Amino acid sequence: MALLNIPKCGSSTVRKCLENHAQKRKMVPQSINLIDHLSISEMSLKVKSAGLDIQNLRVVGIIRKPIERYLSALNYAFSDKYSRSLKEYVGMTLTDRGKEGDKYTYKTYFRTMSSFLDLSIKNLALYRFEDLQEAVASFGYTGFVPHLNKSRKRFSMEQLDPYMEDILSFYEDDIKLYNSTPLRAKQETTLCM
Repeated sequence: MALLNIPKCGSSTVRKCLENHAQKRKMVPQSINLIDHLSISEMSLKVKSAGLDIQNLRVVGIIRKPIERYLSALNYAFSDKYSRSLKEYVGMTLTDRGKEGDKYTYKTYFRTMSSFLDLSIKNLALYRFEDLQEAVASFGYTGFVPHLNKSRKRFSMEQLDPYMEDILSFYEDDIKLYNSTPLRAKQETTLCM
């Protein structure tokens, strides 16, 4: 199994559960570094270099409501940087979809979720952020699901109102992706903090 690690979607939580599950089962994970924020095609190349085929792996990915993900990314990337206004940060983050350039820059966090799905694979299971419990249960984990929130609350949803049209336009494909991914939870679940 591999984790599609889309930034600001709960992948750190899923990865922690997967690590706990592997330890409990005394499983030895493959030594391929797939923790980076890699697209499916980038994951495919890494897996191939280890002699495996991504088409034979089960890949789990988490997606999130695009506007919530965007706010989380803003608070994560710019929580300690007060040198610019929110308007400047919004302008910076919406000018480039993050497909080119240094993947370790803040632009990674604002890259569209749909851009990570750049290769069709048969065993991809996408879950909504609200379905984290179901996502970790899909690989057999039944324990405590931590909430590994790394963002500080600098900006609020209300502050984004003046920029909402531009943000929603930029993430139009992600909105379609999110809306086409079924909600799997049978009842409302809450993450433990």
